[in-house]
Amino acid sequence: MIQHTPLDTARLSPAVQRALRAGPGRTMAARGLVPLAPADQVAVLYQLSLDAESNLAQSARATAAGLPENLLAGTLAQPTTDPRVLDFFAQLIADKPAVFDAIALNPAVADQTIATLASRAGSREVDQIAQNEQRLLRHPEIIAAMYMNRRARMSTIDRVVELAVRNSVRVPGLAAWDEVARALTGAPPATAEHDAMFAAMAATTVRDDSALTTGDEQRGPGDIMLFDCRDGVNDLVEVDIPPCMIKRHRSDGDDGDAQ
Repeated sequence: MIQHTPLDTARLSPAVQRALRAGPGRTMAARGLVPLAPADQVAVLYQLSLDAESNLAQSARATAAGLPENLLAGTLAQPTTDPRVLDFFAQLIADKPAVFDAIALNPAVADQTIATLASRAGSREVDQIAQNEQRLLRHPEIIAAMYMNRRARMSTIDRVVELAVRNSVRVPGLAAWDEVARALTGAPPATAEHDAMFAAMAATTVRDDSALTTGDEQRGPGDIMLFDCRDGVNDLVEVDIPPCMIKRHRSDGDDGDAQ
């Protein structure tokens, strides 16, 4: 996530500047009632979402979330769109496929925004993010976000982790990165069958993720504990699970017992 700061009004169009002037027109603009070109409306709503008046800001956010998907996607696909605006809509409504595609493929989008998307996206979207290898190597936090996204395909995760290992790029935030890298490079790649098996396991596993955000006495809040194949997890499950899947299937307890 990048910092959302106000846009430079001097660089905005005359229509946007008029809509942002003090007065009742600002309330109408926040509700989407001022006739504006799509790009201007997106800029106005972003700007008003940061307003000190909470009601006005909430109204602008609600209007932004309700914009037609195709109209918004066409606007956000423009390379002149400010990265802060792209990040704002990525957090607001990036679950809409057309909006996601517009943001993810926009050359102006910030790496931090892609990392946010990678942590929340579905398998199709994660696969799309994984195609930009240059970005992954430049900002490996994206790989970490993908790794912890339970909707990502194991085959995709294997590929991007192997990409990082091959290029000597360390992925931050993964406490057992060295072990994961060694295990992955020595294990066979995941297949479509492994993807389906992992998805089935994830669907039947209830996990408390609070430890990932709050930490505990042994780990800092940024550390993520991962199983290595040497932890003996193979002995605790009744299916033939490849090593790459075991690394991501962590239990809820602190004692390492699988469920």
